[in-house]
Amino acid sequence: MLTVVKNAKGIGYLPDYDGKYGPATKAAITAFQTDQSLIAKPGAAKADAGVLEKAGFVDKRSTTLAKLVAALPADYKDLMIIENTSTVYLPGSEADAKASAASINATVNLEPAFRGKVAQLVNLMYSTHKIVLSLTGSGGYRDFQKQYQIQLQSAGATHAGPGESNHNFGRGVDIGFNNFQWIKAGGQKAVDDWWLNVLTKKEKDAVVNKKALQLWMARDAIGVKGAPGLFNSILDGDTDHLQSFDDHLPNDRALADLLNRVGKLKWEAEHKIPRRYNSDLGLGGKMFNVGSAKDIWTLSATVTKAMIAQAKNDIALNAAKLKGPAAVKAFVPLKEADIKADDIVNVRKALKADFVTAEAKWLDWKAIP
Repeated sequence: MLTVVKNAKGIGYLPDYDGKYGPATKAAITAFQTDQSLIAKPGAAKADAGVLEKAGFVDKRSTTLAKLVAALPADYKDLMIIENTSTVYLPGSEADAKASAASINATVNLEPAFRGKVAQLVNLMYSTHKIVLSLTGSGGYRDFQKQYQIQLQSAGATHAGPGESNHNFGRGVDIGFNNFQWIKAGGQKAVDDWWLNVLTKKEKDAVVNKKALQLWMARDAIGVKGAPGLFNSILDGDTDHLQSFDDHLPNDRALADLLNRVGKLKWEAEHKIPRRYNSDLGLGGKMFNVGSAKDIWTLSATVTKAMIAQAKNDIALNAAKLKGPAAVKAFVPLKEADIKADDIVNVRKALKADFVTAEAKWLDWKAIP
């Protein structure tokens, strides 16, 4: 308020605010109190002291605070701040908050229980702090192709390939601040984006984005520690992301589990970095490393003639063993030359087909330890 309220010369009592009661703040309060005749002036009679305020001090029930509130310009009357944060803001629109919660509740490609919790967060954040939260532009459900494009185009933005993000299965959202309007130095208003980039980048918050982090923590005090019971991402800088399960659970194993339940091939996650997958190539025998989710999705999985020949030979040899020594002796293994280029193409298509089936069966996904 001291940055917004002006003195007789049209200058704010305080150039900027930092959330700390320091010498500049005390001097600004004292100057305001002096102009409002709320503190004793030099040489004033002691008898006046009983009706005067304490210099440089503002109490919740003080005349100083009442005078400050009364002096606020009309478009600053609703100034707010969350306790233990350092950024003053103006309340968001109740209509926007209701629309955001309704939109989330109507999003059919978010898992039903999860979307209810996210909508609950939006409602609680507004009722508690008058801040509107909403999903970012690509912060809801993503199909496998969208996940591939994000991984391809935004290097470092995500480590998750197609089928490896909880966004692909309606269990994760990126939810940030909707038209968040906060007060800069000198009382200037700033309208921020979902990620508070104006606060963290353009304003160059020097203390490791402390101001923005305080606001994210206020959101998480409601959404993660509070009733909705959501979970944060474990990735650095992924502050806007919330999900329905503990992010320490491995998504690659969850994907392999879903593939085994809904697909035609046999799968297992190698569970190493980078993430890679093993499959029986649909031949029912040995498991082979076929590459990353991105490789499989783009029909460039690691499949060779040698792999196909070995898999077919193993199956045929095992069948011969069941028939007896004569069948084993008569067994003639396939050579790489016996495998055609189309065989590789067809196996790659079969691998991707299981991914497509998993994408269609996204609601069957479950977290795996």
